[in-house]
Amino acid sequence: MLADSVQLPLAPLLGITTAALVFAWIFPIRGINLSRCLLLLLVLDTAGALHYQRHILSPSRAVAQSLSPDAPRTVVITGRVLDVPDDSQRFRLSVQTAVPADLFQQNAQLLVRWKGTSPQCGDVVRCRALLRPIPAARNPGQFDAAEYFLRQDLWAEADLLRPSDGSVLFANSQWQIQTWAAHLSVVISEQLRRGIERRPQTHALISSMVLGIHAGSLLEARPWFRDTGTLHLFAVSGLNMTMLAAFLAIMLRTAGIGPRLGSLLALPVLVAYGIATGMGASCVRAMVMCVLILGADWIHRPAVVLNSLGGAGLLLLLWDGNNLFQGGFQLSFGIVLTLALCVRPLASRLHRTLEPDALLPKRLWSQWQKHLLAIGRPIAEACSVSLIAWISGLPWSLLLFHQITPIGVLVNLVAVPVAFVNLALGFLAVFCAPLGITTPALNRANAWVAERLLDFVRSASQIPKGHWAVSNPFKPSPSLVAFDFGRGGAVLLRGANKRWLLDCGPEIETRSTLIPAAYLYGIQQLDGLVLSHGNSAHIGGAVAAQEAFNPKRIVNSPLEDNSRSRRHLLQWFAAGHIPVQTASAGDWLEATATESLEVLYPPPDLATGIADDKGLVLRWTTPNWTVLFTADAGLPTERWLLANSLKRLHADVWLRGTHSREATGTDDFARAVGARLIVVAGSRADAHCDANRLWAKRQRHSGAVVWLQEECGAVEGWGGAERYFRAFLTGDELRWR
Repeated sequence: MLADSVQLPLAPLLGITTAALVFAWIFPIRGINLSRCLLLLLVLDTAGALHYQRHILSPSRAVAQSLSPDAPRTVVITGRVLDVPDDSQRFRLSVQTAVPADLFQQNAQLLVRWKGTSPQCGDVVRCRALLRPIPAARNPGQFDAAEYFLRQDLWAEADLLRPSDGSVLFANSQWQIQTWAAHLSVVISEQLRRGIERRPQTHALISSMVLGIHAGSLLEARPWFRDTGTLHLFAVSGLNMTMLAAFLAIMLRTAGIGPRLGSLLALPVLVAYGIATGMGASCVRAMVMCVLILGADWIHRPAVVLNSLGGAGLLLLLWDGNNLFQGGFQLSFGIVLTLALCVRPLASRLHRTLEPDALLPKRLWSQWQKHLLAIGRPIAEACSVSLIAWISGLPWSLLLFHQITPIGVLVNLVAVPVAFVNLALGFLAVFCAPLGITTPALNRANAWVAERLLDFVRSASQIPKGHWAVSNPFKPSPSLVAFDFGRGGAVLLRGANKRWLLDCGPEIETRSTLIPAAYLYGIQQLDGLVLSHGNSAHIGGAVAAQEAFNPKRIVNSPLEDNSRSRRHLLQWFAAGHIPVQTASAGDWLEATATESLEVLYPPPDLATGIADDKGLVLRWTTPNWTVLFTADAGLPTERWLLANSLKRLHADVWLRGTHSREATGTDDFARAVGARLIVVAGSRADAHCDANRLWAKRQRHSGAVVWLQEECGAVEGWGGAERYFRAFLTGDELRWR
């Protein structure tokens, strides 16, 4: 598994440490303190040993080794709920008893997907569920939930089929910090909603700044912040902690409490806020640094930022060594460390450029020069922070988001101060909640500021060349990608100079998978977007795709249908004055000396039934291969193509979907195509799932290679002297010359 690739065996780690110490003892290097090196290596060894003990010897690991993704086992489990169920009713469960008992070791943990009314943290529950390994990502660019949960020591999931399969045996009456934290987060969010109940997006923006962004929030606006390098505004970090500490200091000082006692009283509030926001990496880092800085006054020691940063990193690594491999941990500590080391020297150098001649005495400076220096200092500091933060975040921007955002250097100069105002008004609204109408008034003012910020970020994200997609430098980008979206689908075609997208999947998949995958391949603009037919599982994300890729052409079927999603899309395009052209059999969407995209179906005057039979059938030809795309075409489509375009059907790769009412892919049509590889879209929950498997079995007996995406996930293809296809989920390969 992927998590195994980052495990650190204890013996090699100790061997490397010993070798390094011996080398430093025999060949001492001037300026390096051996005792400090010894302490650092001891800390790393300790963190590595704890990491090894927790993840290699975990009792939760054994259950995954006996499970198969294709053959889930039915189990009856009794256990204690360890955290608050999330929006998807998922939670960690500590197993107490199970049937069969040999599957679990003592103290094993599972991820449970509940049905019905969710239990509370600490409750003892019993459930009958399907036990399987946590499914891995099925598409490039998709969030890998399996890897994420493995880092939390969760190796398998139990999925309830119906609400009656789960029940609460004993309700927990004890105080639970997780339940309290979730309740506090809800209370804060509700206070931030007062006065702006009819502006849900604005409330989500303000709440995300104060409490941190969560999985289901700001799905539409999140790409704007990502493309302008301002997504960090939603990470609970030092800005939040500093703002909260400032409010507490003012309140305690007004009450006549001294700084030392004030520090002691402020610490529990800061810790409670950190717990309520979910204890992300940046939050924990900022919280620990605040505790160390405020606590330094009690031992009469100066607060050193680098020492506090190192102490926070040490505590987090000792708590869980896997933090070192998490992007949030690396990004938070890396940027803060770089800012602490580089901002002040750069700001001083920039400020010195504004100073008059060094030989000119200060008493001879003019008023204009004095004002310029006074104004120049905060500007120099702000520019230094923005530039250093952008430069230090480049490695993670390239490896995690696969883009460079030069516009972020300028946008952050405006966005960060505005976010500072949002945070100030947000905290003030929470503190003023007992004062009645004060909180709604503050929320309305905060909403106005937040909406201006949103408009500014949206406009900045549309600036040409403001952000660039950068492909993965360690892997060549494929020429064809057939995404696996269950009943829906999307196909990305990359020629020598052209980029076409055939369908885009449902909206949630377009935003969470398709767009990140395109950035992974270095694609920021499309030559064309094809909407094959009126099915939300195929074209539901067209608006998001248009905003992200700004395709030069949008192509639609000429035949009308009763699809509500298609009608809404066309209305949205018309309102935005975005042209949508229709194409029918015989039209060429692309025609160059080396590449062509031809429409084979439908004819413009065809009278047929449902939307699946009115979809576009396309043929993509390059020097590497010929691809036939039939979407969810049914028997009427196949019969028409056999009668009118028989000679145009032959292809190396056939990409087909699943008709909503009937089994398709007759033997005559399959022989006419004669494909080397057939990729069939569909899901296990599809009514025609069994029919697809029987069809694939029959085609394999005739010598064809058939990949069912319900089994293999997305399919990537590379051209060249040797054609090479790979199944993303299973790793199956197909090559030919």
